[in-house]
Amino acid sequence: MRNRVLGVLRHTPADTRFGEPGARFFGSEDLSKLDVLCTDPTRLAGDGGALRAYFPTARMPGPLGFVQDQPPVGLTTPWVSTPGLYRARCAANADANWLQIADAGGDGDRRFRVTHSIGADWGLHLVDLNLAYGNLVDVVRRQAKAYLRSR
Repeated sequence: MRNRVLGVLRHTPADTRFGEPGARFFGSEDLSKLDVLCTDPTRLAGDGGALRAYFPTARMPGPLGFVQDQPPVGLTTPWVSTPGLYRARCAANADANWLQIADAGGDGDRRFRVTHSIGADWGLHLVDLNLAYGNLVDVVRRQAKAYLRSR
């Protein structure tokens, strides 16, 4: 296993868009005493770091389709799963908190890989939901069952 970490942050990029409360998308008020929280979907689902990713086999519609990674080709299904390919954990440095994604596939593993397709300041934002899709669906399923039992 190569366990290649995607986007290790030794310092937060000056133009980051995520991970710290002072980033551009959080407004102009003084948020210097606040922290952005990290929620690890693999822990919520009880998967111990293993992401259950699902990716579409067609490009996104609109302008984002031009900048996203090339989707897996030659498949007849609308979605593809990559079991055991990615792992996640919450990480932090002095500037930010984030969900660290690691590629756990071996050197001979030829499955579809994600990249920072729109730049390091965006991280893996175009695929952040896809990376944890299976984990999050399982969390929602369990929460719905628990809610229905409580009624």
